[in-house]
Amino acid sequence: MNQISILMCWLVIVLVFTGATGCASTTVVDSPSPPEYLSLQLHMATNKRQYTYFELKGDGELHYGGGRMGMLRNAEPVTTLSAKQQQAVWDVIRKHQLLNADGSFIPDYETVKWELTVRTSPHSLGRTIRTGDDQVTGIRELHDLLFKYQSAVRFRDLEVDR
Repeated sequence: MNQISILMCWLVIVLVFTGATGCASTTVVDSPSPPEYLSLQLHMATNKRQYTYFELKGDGELHYGGGRMGMLRNAEPVTTLSAKQQQAVWDVIRKHQLLNADGSFIPDYETVKWELTVRTSPHSLGRTIRTGDDQVTGIRELHDLLFKYQSAVRFRDLEVDR
């Protein structure tokens, strides 16, 4: 029993240091409809000290933090995305295959550093991508879409893609 405990400890260490994450099943990735559960965290940091941080909860609630709050990855609830908006988010994830994209543990970047975690199950670790600039296509598009949704609510343009 002691050998099994040691083996499990080593396995956990290897998984942590290699940055292993859960992957979405092929069925989820290939589905044109969003999965029943979709959550994400998206952090952006620029070399000019501009920061944004988004959290999309599994129930569709969008949280946003900008500036200092974005730097600290502290987001406040902004709105709940409509089914059409959630579909648009899923379309970007599928179009750019963000559930299968590769990043790097410590990304090289000139102007923008991104970190995106997507979960398609409440019980998964999700898929985390760390990258710089536009090395992984689609992350900027996803960011801009989420930014559009939060700014529409904050600045009272409630007609945006509802």
